[in-house]
Amino acid sequence: ELQGVANLFLPHYSGEFGRTREEAQAHVEEASKHKGVVLGAYSPRCDGGVKHSMLETWYSTLFSFAKNYNMDVDLHIDEHNDPKYDHLALVAMCNSLEKARADGFTRYVVLGHCTALSLGLEGSDDHEDNKRRALKVAWAKSNITVVINPFTNLSLQDRQGTRSPIGVELKPIGEPRTPRWRGIAPIQELVAVGVPVVAASDNVRDWWYAYGDYDMLQVCSQAIHLGHLDSSLVIPTLHKPEATSEKPATLTTSPNPLGTCSSTWLALGGLWAANAMGLTNPTAGKDFDVNELLSLCIFDARSSVELLSRPHIDRLVVAAGQLVQESLPSFDELDDIVATPTKVDWESDQEVRRGGSKVSKIT
Repeated sequence: ELQGVANLFLPHYSGEFGRTREEAQAHVEEASKHKGVVLGAYSPRCDGGVKHSMLETWYSTLFSFAKNYNMDVDLHIDEHNDPKYDHLALVAMCNSLEKARADGFTRYVVLGHCTALSLGLEGSDDHEDNKRRALKVAWAKSNITVVINPFTNLSLQDRQGTRSPIGVELKPIGEPRTPRWRGIAPIQELVAVGVPVVAASDNVRDWWYAYGDYDMLQVCSQAIHLGHLDSSLVIPTLHKPEATSEKPATLTTSPNPLGTCSSTWLALGGLWAANAMGLTNPTAGKDFDVNELLSLCIFDARSSVELLSRPHIDRLVVAAGQLVQESLPSFDELDDIVATPTKVDWESDQEVRRGGSKVSKIT
């Protein structure tokens, strides 16, 4: 399943940074006309010229639009390497969301990346660690799902060339440097306090990540490996709501004393992801609905270990009750998509940066 996201740079919703409020209104109105499309925003990090008060205003405007048009929200947030708690945009987002919830906004909120949250794990600074723990606990009560992007952020984060404003400059400069961290959100810690986490590709064969094939099995496998989920001390269970899709699913955990790889974690790219997209039937109480057309993948594996050990290109795919007969396209069929750089009319000479990668105006 694909879900459309109508993205803007977060300040644009408030008519700032080169856009008007009327343009933002038109953007939201157009997005609301398309079934299933959600409102999206790229959020700046809180540092330098961007203050928490500014971020709270921008988030409040976005949530107000989402409430008025009854739309879910998808955010790209804190995708950087700054370990300071006060530089997390997530803090301002939570304050604004709490107010929006109190004002009647009930739709889903999805947070993509959140890589900086991993840099404040236990042992770095006790005072900041306590604040991070409180932040995660608050999410569990706010109908929030976190999306990790294992391939993209493993590649982008801690890469030589990272510098302000997208992150903290890495040193030494101009010398060989192997990355020190994995660039993913703290999966186990989030799940342990009841926050649903899902996995996604984000970028495939583009400026930000040159590889990949939109294979969700590969994405889940990478998430399990990078997050050491095969030895997690808890096994998560997602409980569906009983009434309306606007009610949050709840996540509970049970002990996993043996530290074995649980097939439950495959829901990172399955049930949990579907729930975050509003695709599951909240009143059914089960994963399959009688008399509905079935869509699923069938793998030649007897366990999660066997499933994660091979690429399974021989898998069977059933879509809407029909066996898919097509094979993967050869790479030369994709040349028109990836071989020739897309020409973009830049409005300025400013670079676009993520991690240590950048896109500049071609002259």
